[in-house]
Amino acid sequence: MISLFLFVAFNTLLFAGMPVTFAMGTAAFSGLILGGYPLEVIPQILARSAVNQSILAVPLFILAGNLMNATGLTERIFDFARSMAGHFRGGLACVNILASLLFAGISGSAAADCAGLGVIEIDAMNKAGYRKPFSAAVTLASSCVGPIIPPSIPLILYGVMAEVSIARLFLGGFLPGLLIGLLLMGMVYFFVLSGREPCVPDPKASPGQRLKTFGRALPAFLAPLFILYGMTGGLLAPGEAGAAAALCAAGAGAACGGFSLPKWRKVVADTALTSAHILLLLAMAGVMGYLLTQERTPAILGEYLLSLTGNRTVLLLLMLSVVLFFGCFMSGTAALILLAPVFLPAAKALGVDLIHFGLVLTLGLTLGVATPPVGIGLFIVREIADISLEELIRATLPFLFPLLAALLLVIFFPGIVLFLPHLLMG
Repeated sequence: MISLFLFVAFNTLLFAGMPVTFAMGTAAFSGLILGGYPLEVIPQILARSAVNQSILAVPLFILAGNLMNATGLTERIFDFARSMAGHFRGGLACVNILASLLFAGISGSAAADCAGLGVIEIDAMNKAGYRKPFSAAVTLASSCVGPIIPPSIPLILYGVMAEVSIARLFLGGFLPGLLIGLLLMGMVYFFVLSGREPCVPDPKASPGQRLKTFGRALPAFLAPLFILYGMTGGLLAPGEAGAAAALCAAGAGAACGGFSLPKWRKVVADTALTSAHILLLLAMAGVMGYLLTQERTPAILGEYLLSLTGNRTVLLLLMLSVVLFFGCFMSGTAALILLAPVFLPAAKALGVDLIHFGLVLTLGLTLGVATPPVGIGLFIVREIADISLEELIRATLPFLFPLLAALLLVIFFPGIVLFLPHLLMG
């Protein structure tokens, strides 16, 4: 009964316009009072939920992504990708996707990808003769790879909640991220072949130009490799890896001459605000999770799901339908924190690999970045491209098909996720 009240209160407040963090906290607090639970547990839960060594990596990776944007390293990544593939028909759209794959290796966030690379990508595509809605749609769809390619803020949060290796989760994200990139490029190629978009190629870059752009972008490429090697080799904990990412981004930015005091102040302020939001969200979700656990809601829901099917793939598809629904109405981070503890008991009971499950959950929720009504990527890209929301949604719809195809392939073929973790970590 309390769980039903919690669900109704939370959704009512959410649709009334209350921010998700406060809707979650208000509903949980009201549920505790209604259920007669001791309120003195709230400060303990708030502290326990937001204080964790692995959680320390979240603000540090956010800092690293913001530093990359502020110091011009994102532009260098785009220039290198453009020199390699811009001369093909539709090449600049593929460069957009390739740059997102490269930038995802340091930001770990779809919103950071939209905001950081989006300005550069959309402007370059428009100047080359691409239509604004198409440029914006490619930018939005390619940003979905941000939380999949390591490092990834959602995967860190999931790793903490599921108590699984974050290094294995990071390795598991590589092949799904590359798969998304290839399928999105396939969709671009379809637009080229069908003549639906004027995809004008760039002049072919010389070997010297390519070498020059590679040298300029090299500092940005070295940081993710160093971080991943440190984590998979047991040299760095997630928090230490986040610190290393921030130091690498700061050092590379300073070396490239893109560092200044005003930029540093803005980076710190933006990082503090974003991190505070995520940590407060974690704390409020901890209170809600405590109440749901006391009411045995995850166990009851798990038993119900298991009564419907004993097949792992069907179970994942059932969960996916819920994930996609929630992803349309709240941020991916909020939905992940809310849904992961509820689904984990059923996934464990059927023997679903928790690394595989984490990537399925994260990828499903990442699609919410590009789906109405509250996809944050929609509003960031709409602002950058200066087009109407309706135009952007129409242009983005075709790109949801390759994203969904990638998600289904990951569900039906767990080896896409598990191959690298098993190969490199046993």
